[in-house]
Amino acid sequence: MCLNAINSLDVCKQVKTDIILISNNPKLTIADICKKFKPELIVFAAANRFGNVQRWIRECEVLHQHYYSIPDEGAYISQF
Repeated sequence: MCLNAINSLDVCKQVKTDIILISNNPKLTIADICKKFKPELIVFAAANRFGNVQRWIRECEVLHQHYYSIPDEGAYISQF
């Protein structure tokens, strides 16, 4: 699902997800995402601008949302 369409979703409760990948600088806040989804982890792709990633990281820290920044930490590898 394209996160740019997040505000058009009509859901009554949060949808639980494992991971949300944010890429290509969507005009969203972490609060917007967390209104519709309950992610275990939000991953920021390297295709995002540095300033956007830094802003989203600050938002995640305020909201106590787990995150992973590929530009800062390298490739994300999930263990199943």
